[in-house]
Amino acid sequence: MQILDFGMRILDLWYSVCFIKILNVFYYKSTERSESIIIHYSLVISW
Repeated sequence: MQILDFGMRILDLWYSVCFIKILNVFYYKSTERSESIIIHYSLVISW
C-alpha cells in the first residue's frame, strides 16, 4: 500500500506540474511577455 500511495503522490505532483505548464502556455499567449515571466517565476518561488 505504501508503494501505491507513493506512486499516487508522484502522479499527483506530475499532473499539477503539467497543469501549471499548460496554464503558463495559455497565459503566455494571451498576455505580454514580461507579465508571463513574472507569473512563471512567482510559481517557481511558491514551490
